[in-house]
Amino acid sequence: MTKIYTLLITVLALSASLAHSQELDNWYSIEIIIFSNEESAAVQAETWPLLPEPAQRDAVNLQPAAVDATPYSLMAAEKLTLTTAKAQLQRSGQYRTLLHTGWIQPVQRTQNPTPVRIVAGNILDNGRYELEGYLGIGRGQYLHVRPDLYLNRILSPAQANALEQARSAEPVASAAELNTLPFSLQEVLTVHMDQPRRMRSGEVHYIDHPLFGMVVSINPLQ
Repeated sequence: MTKIYTLLITVLALSASLAHSQELDNWYSIEIIIFSNEESAAVQAETWPLLPEPAQRDAVNLQPAAVDATPYSLMAAEKLTLTTAKAQLQRSGQYRTLLHTGWIQPVQRTQNPTPVRIVAGNILDNGRYELEGYLGIGRGQYLHVRPDLYLNRILSPAQANALEQARSAEPVASAAELNTLPFSLQEVLTVHMDQPRRMRSGEVHYIDHPLFGMVVSINPLQ
């Protein structure tokens, strides 16, 4: 009787383990670094269009780290693997890390994944964060990364003046005239990253923009 009882317990444990394994087949760890390009030349290299206020979307909020596999729960800091890439960015002096985080989630076979809400950086005078937006992860034959991110950057008077000149074809103010410009000319420049990327698990990808960028790594939990 004891042997049969022990055998039943073993079978049940194996069944539970198999069921748990199957449940985690489509679970992945997502790790991202999002950073800004702090060089002034990057702002003046292009004529940036005025963007409307980003539309609010239905999205998932990341949850605190959990012991078990809880959807969209943050990874503990010691489990993050892109620390070398982050250190290299910071040593360059040109880039500033806005966000380095990771989480776990199921990734469904869809071209329109449920987005995760991304908010990071300082709160600006207009009530917005430096970094706002969404990140969707879906899969088909490959994994699909869909960033919908906005960088909000405060411009210096000289940068704001140059941008106004580029937009309106007005002459650029002299250095003396810049000292008399109204404070309203110091504006917040908003730029958008919307560059879907197809990738395989285990790869590290860099998604580029003149003013900010993202490093992303996606790995299966099994």
